[in-house]
Amino acid sequence: MSDPPSDSSSRPRPSSYLHKACMNCRRRKIRCDGDRPVCRQCRLRPPRSLVPCKYSHTPPGSTVSPQFEDMVEEMQHRIAQLEASSGADLSRVFLSDPYPPEPLPLLSRNNDEYSLIESSHMEVPPSPPDATRELLDGFLHRFSPSHLFFLDVSDILLGSVSPGLLHTMYLWASRLSLKSTSDPGLSEADLLTLAIDHLARDVATLQFQPPQRILHALQAEVLLSLHYLDDGCVLEGRYHCAAATSLAFTARLHQVQRGSAPHTPHPPFVLSDAALPVPQDFFQRKEQIDAFWSIVILNNYWVAASSLPSSIPCDTSIGTPWPSDHSTPSTPQVLNEGVDVHPTTLLIQASILLERTISFAAHNPVLHSPEFRTLDQRLEFFRARLAPAPPTDTRALVTHALVNVALIRLHGYGPNCLSAAGCVVAQLQNTHFSDWDRVDPILGPLLSAVADVYIAHLTLPTADSNTTLSADLNTVLSSLSALARGSALVQKCLVDSQQRYQMMLAARSV
Repeated sequence: MSDPPSDSSSRPRPSSYLHKACMNCRRRKIRCDGDRPVCRQCRLRPPRSLVPCKYSHTPPGSTVSPQFEDMVEEMQHRIAQLEASSGADLSRVFLSDPYPPEPLPLLSRNNDEYSLIESSHMEVPPSPPDATRELLDGFLHRFSPSHLFFLDVSDILLGSVSPGLLHTMYLWASRLSLKSTSDPGLSEADLLTLAIDHLARDVATLQFQPPQRILHALQAEVLLSLHYLDDGCVLEGRYHCAAATSLAFTARLHQVQRGSAPHTPHPPFVLSDAALPVPQDFFQRKEQIDAFWSIVILNNYWVAASSLPSSIPCDTSIGTPWPSDHSTPSTPQVLNEGVDVHPTTLLIQASILLERTISFAAHNPVLHSPEFRTLDQRLEFFRARLAPAPPTDTRALVTHALVNVALIRLHGYGPNCLSAAGCVVAQLQNTHFSDWDRVDPILGPLLSAVADVYIAHLTLPTADSNTTLSADLNTVLSSLSALARGSALVQKCLVDSQQRYQMMLAARSV
């Protein structure tokens, strides 16, 4: 005897059929945690339409307070009164002028209507709470002396920071393991996503922001590109470096003039308006100068690490003075004897020499040409001008490494390369890495190139009796090991150099 058919309509609908996911996650077909009022996906990866997180049902057990119902009823009654007093025929649809005389704020497409971008994103964010203030303090302690951080620290501490820059600083604070974030559910990957999202919105709304926000976007792009350099992600890092370069040149930071507007060509170009006003005091001018040269350093870092072409054409006319702590900085020129040069200027010039050397070596394989000798003389002259690096000065060590690796790249092989590598080893032996607050990731590729010089010479038959080569190589590898704890890129370079060293030893033992 078969069971009687059951009435499916009398059964309660299983809970699995309930729409637990928000409408955004259902439309994008991604997993939703159902967190209210905003789920994790909408909080970390909001849709391009910027539609707020909404749910189509109210979970069981949720109740609406009588006060809320009274408020809704009162608002509906008020809306009805306004519609009645207007005298408009609600059954008819009236069109408006689609071309208003004044520009509208940026619009974002909703499912069935246009909505304005959140006004909170367009305003200056409030001062950071105590939980995140410690993050900012720790970040600034390690980055404010850096040649890749150019903003005024006092403005940041006052809270006048764009959202993109703020989240990028949080990202680096997490990378440096300064303190756990205020939200324990946010990983470094979450912070990276938030930084990229907020920075994209910042750039999209720059025309509605104060001019200072251009420098904020520049600083965020530099920090993001440096973050990807530290991770060894060439595609993403070069992308943000190119974005920073484009912003810098569009803002005319390569032609920072002193006290007057830049020269206007005749006839003028249609889209030649400078995005940044002429600096009115020394501090504004210094900030713009440092911003441009930090872009140059970052660009040359990527060339040194990847050998990919520079994002800055070599024939670009540069009118921005060198960095300086004085009110009358000098304009770019050849390094002269007896001239006191700012340490950051030496770093910039060393990075430019390395970038030009890599480009020259890639297009001129023939050695000892007139151009080769000229470049070699410039490198030797520059290296002779450098003072020994202090034990705790990261910038000075990077400067020495840049110019000596340029000599290595120029000569390719031979005694000149070994001499340049020896100069780097001499600086490493006098360096106290334990006293460093932060590791510059470019030291990974630079010291790896120095290690390759010793590995190549140790493969020669005459290298068995030369214990100095092995000792110098161990110094380089030990330095990489000491720096690897503070940089993922340095860790990768250390592993690669150790593997090549082991392969060399295995080949010699055969």
